[in-house]
Parts: sequence; C-alpha cells; structure tokens
Amino acid sequence: MKSHFKFLTIFGSVFVTFLWVLPNPTYSMMSADIGAAKEVAEAQCSSCHVIPEISEKGVKDAPTFATIANQRKTGNWEALATILGKPHWPENGNPLSGTDIDNLVGYILSFTAK
Repeated sequence: MKSHFKFLTIFGSVFVTFLWVLPNPTYSMMSADIGAAKEVAEAQCSSCHVIPEISEKGVKDAPTFATIANQRKTGNWEALATILGKPHWPENGNPLSGTDIDNLVGYILSFTAK
C-alpha cells in the first residue's frame, strides 16, 4: 500500500508541475532568448513596427509591440504564436522558425503593462 501511495504522490507532483509550466506564459517568457528575439525583431519587424530601443517609427497600420502585448486578442502566448506562424509582410516566403517564434512571443509579451 505504501508503494502505491508513494507512486501517486510522485505522479501527482509531476502532473501538477506539468500543468503549471505548460500554459504558464510567465514560465514560457523566462525560456525565451530575448537577445535572439531582438536580432530577429530588428531584422524582420522594425521596418513596420515600433519596437522600444530598436525602432521609433513604424508604418501607419502596424501596431507597436507594446500595443500587441496589451491587446486582449493578441496579448497571449497562443495568439501571438499563431500570428507569427503565418508569414506577413515583409517576411512573406521567409517564415520564422519555431525557435524564432517562441523568442519573439516572449519578447513582445515583455512589453505587457504591469
């Protein structure tokens, strides 16, 4: 009986940790490589979007990174990953890698108002 209880205790702890880590954007942001994200943002995003410390001017209809981070429909990990997974101007035909997407999402969400 003790071995079953020990197994359930360990399994329960691992399961609860998994449930907390997987959907938790704060944990995901901690795993983002912000330096790499800044390089991608400067190379592929800054010609259209205003990005603090990178670009001060954007195009008329392109929201700033801070606006994206603070909008209800785009200010979460899943929505941003979906948006960035579909090429849009100017990177049409040059989609971002999964790592670039994760890094950019973490970087963009770092502009969320606190």
